[in-house]
Amino acid sequence: MASKDEKTRRGPGRPRDPAHDRAIREAIVELLSERGFGGLTMNDVAERAGVAKTTMYRRWPSKAAMVLDAIVEELEPPAAVASDDALDDLRRFIVGFYELLAGGAGGVLPIAPAMLLREGEFAAAFGERVLVLWRDLASALVERALRQGRLRAGVDASTLVDVLVALAVYYPVALGKQASTQLAERVFALVVAGAGQ
Repeated sequence: MASKDEKTRRGPGRPRDPAHDRAIREAIVELLSERGFGGLTMNDVAERAGVAKTTMYRRWPSKAAMVLDAIVEELEPPAAVASDDALDDLRRFIVGFYELLAGGAGGVLPIAPAMLLREGEFAAAFGERVLVLWRDLASALVERALRQGRLRAGVDASTLVDVLVALAVYYPVALGKQASTQLAERVFALVVAGAGQ
């Protein structure tokens, strides 16, 4: 029997079906790829996922909120690596961010964040739920590289991370194209050349 705390966290009604969650997320990504954000409707997602329309409207107040949740699921950062070389750990982490943003979910993810960032109220939510999480993990790797003496003393971790990840967002939002892993490697080499020992 579920505890009172579990019921409170879950909210009223039946528990969510993980199979429905997967089907809905897959439908969102497929329809974004086919029609773009403007051509996507919550009713179409419900039909593609094989769930009731009421299921969609109980979970999300709007299309943008629905897409944001799908993107957050797809862009969850990996567990931070911890080898003897924090700078290489940072490089792999940053390249992984570019790779996930550029190629995840059939290539729709580079475009979807740009769509959401133009949706005013969801720009902040995307930043808080995706970018800040990745940024904090990357900042911890920079701090470790500083402690190992791999970066010049006095380098500001937050600024360094902002420079490293900026093009991953700038390319899809401002230029309408993917930021590749090759770009990530070039940016990393350039930034570290200026910040390294």
